[in-house]
Amino acid sequence: IGTGEFNINDEYLSSELGIINIPSLCMISQGRVYHFDLDFTEANIKEFVRKSIPIKRFIQILQTYDDILTMIKSYNQSNRVHALLITKQKTPTLKFVIPCLQYLTRIQCALFNSSLIKSMTLPSFLKQISIISDSILLFKEDINKPELIIKDNDFTFDNLQKLFELNQLLNVPTITSANIFNLICQINSPKPCFIIIGDRNLFAQYRLSFLPLSKQLFQEYKIHIAYLDISSTQQVKFQDILSSYYHMNEKKLIILVIRQSFSNIIEIQNTNIEFDEKSLNEIQRNMIHIEENLKLFINNHWQHAQKYKLPELIKFDKRKQNIFITIIDQFEYQWNIRIERNRLLRYLTGYLYTYQFWMFTILIFVYMYYSRSEVDNRNSKIKKSNKTNQITIYEFNESLLEKYINPGASNVIILVLIAETSNDSYIKYFIRKINSIKDSHMIFSILYRQQSIQWLDKLSNNIQDNQKQQLIQFFPSTVLALYIRRKFFVSYWPICNNNEQSEKILTFSDWIDLLFNGNFRDPITVTEWPMKF
Repeated sequence: IGTGEFNINDEYLSSELGIINIPSLCMISQGRVYHFDLDFTEANIKEFVRKSIPIKRFIQILQTYDDILTMIKSYNQSNRVHALLITKQKTPTLKFVIPCLQYLTRIQCALFNSSLIKSMTLPSFLKQISIISDSILLFKEDINKPELIIKDNDFTFDNLQKLFELNQLLNVPTITSANIFNLICQINSPKPCFIIIGDRNLFAQYRLSFLPLSKQLFQEYKIHIAYLDISSTQQVKFQDILSSYYHMNEKKLIILVIRQSFSNIIEIQNTNIEFDEKSLNEIQRNMIHIEENLKLFINNHWQHAQKYKLPELIKFDKRKQNIFITIIDQFEYQWNIRIERNRLLRYLTGYLYTYQFWMFTILIFVYMYYSRSEVDNRNSKIKKSNKTNQITIYEFNESLLEKYINPGASNVIILVLIAETSNDSYIKYFIRKINSIKDSHMIFSILYRQQSIQWLDKLSNNIQDNQKQQLIQFFPSTVLALYIRRKFFVSYWPICNNNEQSEKILTFSDWIDLLFNGNFRDPITVTEWPMKF
């Protein structure tokens, strides 16, 4: 782990890191800033460093041998080397974690608890591992045994770094990014690299056949051999420069030798070593001959090499993560940027861990709860009062009239509005006016002329005064106040007109007031209330 110090007077750096107090200790890991807030002791600092590193996000915890087998078999899809730590600890040691993070793009690290070795059937390479001390197993293409084992005194931070640096590629990797291409074909290096191109299914079938050749070339010359898929779904931009060596419909594999210069220029020479399915079956018998032919291109001058500009390499080796893990990771990243690296917000979040903050918060919630309850009670009372004060308007018919004519019925006044249809504009005016009336002895109703012509005619015939009988007419928008017990009614017409602003005209409101005061204008007596509608 790299360490450094800076002066608090560097305002820009202090602000970027979110420094509040001095002295301060912070750790930068995977682009995130973590602050140390405990006592400055060795144990606290080690624990702080361990917790600040996102171990679970980058190091898998394996539980069974099937988990181990699944991981090391995935080299073909992940294009990664796999490092397995066998330990009796629940969390990996930092001397394993740090190299894993340094080479996480090429090496997938995992942890397996050594206590599980006794409780399950395991392969021979795991049975030889000590359950007391820590060991690291490095797997490449061979799933039956590890490529390397580091244990006991060799298990040091420096050794692990060197081991990961030299073994960050598979024996026969697939070129899935510019990073892998530059590791295989090093820039401005006199050493070339060997690239296999051709049918992807044929390579996948016979990939392991190239392992002895690849290992021999690397051990002797530190030269890599890799596969480049130039199909339409992979490194398609190489088709233009490699079409002269290989046609996409051919079912064969070809080995090319390449050098790369600083100016992104690559030099390509055809080795004229080709394989079809038949020759791949016999590759072991011809291995020595193939190896001798390839060695000719390592130190000798290339006679027919062609130079090309290096095409853009598409990156296909991104780590695949669970969608929920990705969402949580993005949330934590944004939290770190906006909270951990913001002085004011980090200062305020420090109060989250104090009892004073929680007491104050609880008091606020209690106050808000009771305030809300009080408001709800007040609103419910208002709603109840509105319901009690809300006036019911009935349709004037035989059942309504019969209800109040019967002996023992309440002594009420029925206010009847005569209307043509329910859409008449004066009905709204009538409702608005009567809503202000608070009298339990008054019943409000609407009579529709088309449905009650017979009742209106009979009412007109039952008027005792012949002169009034001739004058009375029941026009729409006429309001009748029926005094049921006393058998007379008072009429008002029309209920709404433009003359209501005039002082000489009796308004509907004034007419209602006269009814309440008992001052009737032109009461009309009837012999009886008609019952047929």
